[in-house]
Amino acid sequence: MMFVAPSAQGMGVGAALLAQAESAGIRSLECFRDNAPARAFYEAKGWRLTRTYERDFIGARRAFVFYEKP
Repeated sequence: MMFVAPSAQGMGVGAALLAQAESAGIRSLECFRDNAPARAFYEAKGWRLTRTYERDFIGARRAFVFYEKP
């Protein structure tokens, strides 16, 4: 997961962080299933949805999606 402050969104911060992660070899990530803007961002950057699931996150059951970079 990647978190960008709302005040910094749309300024290239997320793209720079994701590019750095990719250059470090990261090839998978997870995202909250209902976070449509983040999912659209990852998909626009070439990440592919591979599965959905639920797990505990900070004391609550949450729905996630898992992405991989080909």
